[in-house]
Amino acid sequence: RRTSHPHIPLPVLLPEPLLPLPGQALLSEPALRRLLPLPQGPLRFRFGCETELPANGVPALAPERMGGVWAMCGFAASLLALYAVTCLVNGCGWFAQAALGTLLGFGLLCLPHILRRVPLPECLSARKGLVYVGVNTLLLLALLGEECIRTRGGWFLTAALGTLLGSWVVLGPYVLRQLPMRETLRSRRALVYFAVAEALLIALLAASGLSGGTLLASVLGTLLALAVCVLPFIMKQLPLPAALENHRALAWLGIVTVLLAAAIPTGGTDYLWSESYPLMLLGLLWPWLMLGCLRYLPVSRRHRAAAACAVSAAYLWLAPWGVDAILKVNGWASSVPYDPLDPYNADLGDWLNPAALGGNIMVTVMALLVLAAAVLTATGFRRRK
Repeated sequence: RRTSHPHIPLPVLLPEPLLPLPGQALLSEPALRRLLPLPQGPLRFRFGCETELPANGVPALAPERMGGVWAMCGFAASLLALYAVTCLVNGCGWFAQAALGTLLGFGLLCLPHILRRVPLPECLSARKGLVYVGVNTLLLLALLGEECIRTRGGWFLTAALGTLLGSWVVLGPYVLRQLPMRETLRSRRALVYFAVAEALLIALLAASGLSGGTLLASVLGTLLALAVCVLPFIMKQLPLPAALENHRALAWLGIVTVLLAAAIPTGGTDYLWSESYPLMLLGLLWPWLMLGCLRYLPVSRRHRAAAACAVSAAYLWLAPWGVDAILKVNGWASSVPYDPLDPYNADLGDWLNPAALGGNIMVTVMALLVLAAAVLTATGFRRRK
């Protein structure tokens, strides 16, 4: 910014602290004259347009240039008028489709320029990006609704929920940063994001025609997948009772266990208590044992790690035997029964036979786990001394 007074050599740059921010005023003329060697008489400054500085005041900021906004709006209005006239003359019924499509394209391309220049209420002036996303989403939903009505279809709810789900997955983090929220929710934005996404997904499954057991199985399956893959990363944001605040790993594993137990009956109740639940408990035995060894065993960290390695080796050794026993009780016979004295039919002298290669690898892993447990136990005692 520089003065445009004819007696002042150009350029005369104003110091950065004197430059105004939007909505702020400049220093008064006496302050400017004390800081800069300015001549007597009224001063004229260039702020987008020349503004004369009053003798006892400060210049008003130049208004936003609205010519581009009016040009864009006039062009869109002329297109809509053209569509209307064409439909009236030719007796066509595509005006709503063309108008909404034009407005959607206009909003995507021109709305950022318009929002920068149109005065908005204070609650929206700092959230112009949110206004942009909301307006374009509403226009897209309106276009989908118009197409559904025109084609006499019943797919609007499914399409709308799918659109909202996709938009939320992509733009949800940005929307949550812009939305005014209470302090209790502001610190749990990731939890709110995944909760809204899961709610939209469940609503989409319900709107897709699923009902009864199929819908319940789908809902429980999505909840289980979310709990397994996402919940560990947002457990700190999950509101828990005071007694579980320091036991979030226990709470997470309990939630996964309950969801899995609730989802199993949706696949059928045959052999539920005699086979399905025993196999589930056998499969979940290892993570529960790991939790107990690594989190709650009252010994040193090295001894906890040693216990975890030893338990893992024992689980790899005996778990297939337990599976065979459960299947045998229910009348199933394995073609290759598991023998704990000959685990996995390993043959360490033959690493080329595909039938023995898997068993050799499992036995090697168990041996390494036992060796790690022994080393950790010895180093734990040595460090204690």
